[in-house]
Amino acid sequence: MSKFKCGYVAFVGRPNAGKSSLINTLVGEKVSIVTPKPQTTRDNALGIFTDDKRQIVFVDTPGVHKARNSFGQTMVSSANKAAKSADICAVLIDSTKGLCDISKKLIKRNKPRFLVVTKADISGFETIYPLITELDNFLKNELAIKMPDIIPVSVVSKVNLDKLLDLISEALPEGEPLYAEDEYTDKSEDYMVAEIVREKTLFFLRDEIPHGIKVDVTRRRGETGILLIDADIIVERKSHKQIIIGAQGSMLKKIGETARGGIERMLGTKIYLNLFVKVRENWRDK
Repeated sequence: MSKFKCGYVAFVGRPNAGKSSLINTLVGEKVSIVTPKPQTTRDNALGIFTDDKRQIVFVDTPGVHKARNSFGQTMVSSANKAAKSADICAVLIDSTKGLCDISKKLIKRNKPRFLVVTKADISGFETIYPLITELDNFLKNELAIKMPDIIPVSVVSKVNLDKLLDLISEALPEGEPLYAEDEYTDKSEDYMVAEIVREKTLFFLRDEIPHGIKVDVTRRRGETGILLIDADIIVERKSHKQIIIGAQGSMLKKIGETARGGIERMLGTKIYLNLFVKVRENWRDK
């Protein structure tokens, strides 16, 4: 009888490489928010996949980029630490962007067990095959380590997702489960609520505001049949505050209504969401 496998698998890559989407799909739950904006993921989040023979604890990391403030430096440091401490490291390569300098540095630094080529449904095999050849040549010429497996995947068409899970399982150490069977993330409900609000804000305003927003849940209180939640959307500039509020509060209302649906699905209860917009200048440098 095969023994139970368990361990941590860090997904690292440049912004928008598809780390969060892939982990959400593999786990079957919304662990990290996903938006078209790069650098959406801001800190390490665990996505926990458990069945009768394995528990794979995926670590979703911020995209590695050239940091321009202390918050960005913290994000990149968080990703680097996760890659070093995990049982397995997988570098994700966006097939629509190819093998860039950042990806090359990540491969050299982390010596990953797997290279995962994402968005195969967008690129098609006429792009995927030359990219895999380029990766093979790079690995042979630049790295004096065991060749990592290269796996093209798609979260849309589910290409090679089961294969990826099986390959990871084979490489994991034996061990007892680290989390309960019904746990799928290490993040608190308040954290997830704040992230859903941030996701909807970025989705509706991705062209109007930069990344200088954060969300804090400030109060939760229960009443009969409904949960009341207060949250602050924090921006760096007064001009951004008015953009988020919109004409006669129209944009803030749209954000709140859309976020409420996602939060209710996550919590399994009706909620009343009260949003406030506040200005804290240069919060990312503090």
